[in-house]
Amino acid sequence: MPRPFALYAEGIDVTQHFVVPLGLREDRLISAVEVHPGNPKIVHHAHMFMDTSGQARLLDAADPGEGYTRFGGHGLTSATYLGGWNPGATPHFFPAGTGRLMPKGGDVVFQIHYHPSGKPEFDQTEIGVYFAPASARQVIADLVVGSVDLLIPAGSANAQFAVEYTLPTNVTLMEIRPHMHLLGKSYQVRALLPTGSEVPLININEWDFNWQDSYVFAQAIPLPAGSKIQILVTYDNSNENSNNPNTPPRTVFFGGESTDEMSNCAIRVTTDTMNELRTLMSDNGSYWSTQMDRYLSRNMTPDKKRR
Repeated sequence: MPRPFALYAEGIDVTQHFVVPLGLREDRLISAVEVHPGNPKIVHHAHMFMDTSGQARLLDAADPGEGYTRFGGHGLTSATYLGGWNPGATPHFFPAGTGRLMPKGGDVVFQIHYHPSGKPEFDQTEIGVYFAPASARQVIADLVVGSVDLLIPAGSANAQFAVEYTLPTNVTLMEIRPHMHLLGKSYQVRALLPTGSEVPLININEWDFNWQDSYVFAQAIPLPAGSKIQILVTYDNSNENSNNPNTPPRTVFFGGESTDEMSNCAIRVTTDTMNELRTLMSDNGSYWSTQMDRYLSRNMTPDKKRR
């Protein structure tokens, strides 16, 4: 980040975007991204994108503060995902011959979710990018599967929700990264093939908010088009949950604040062709945009502030 960002002591969480011109003269593949949160006390999580449209600069210029504030996404019609950080995450390199696309002439956009600590704080998060060898040709990308339709009743110790996404193309799964907040209890993901057979992908029986890493499959998992990614999440919104931020418990919904909840799962994939990758990312982008539009229509006032 070009300058430290000042966060107030108390109030709602903030999702802030910082635009950093990069000036690459040619497309490159990157083999790893390492994020160093400048102030882990207030950085809830961070994501990095590449914008080649100039939209991020316009959004930044229209916001009088450092960067621009926006919840529900970065506000860009197209952006390349570079990587991110959650508490407990550790950096690692992608398999040989693969990489994530960093397009030429773009800006890096830091999307950082901040949670006030109770006193004024500053943050200056940084990202380290490792370029892949010129021989790397396989482009990788991330799918997002989750639901905005969460309603976790106060006092419920075992609230379950199921989520499903159908793959429009053949894919090869490389990594998986589940994400919940403080009410998280368990997280299971499986793939249901068109034949009816099941492929287990991950099973976390004891969710820990402070240990949200990417899990790399020992062997990449090929899935045919038409396979369904199915997620089953469980939340504990009772007094027995020592991490429950509310005493007494209150009904909790989907949202970006630490006191809200999420069920999002990022799944890192490759495809055999770039056309398949474009089809996949367009379909998954529409899937998630539709959900976020539904969420924003329910929860945002005309001035875009949370009710």
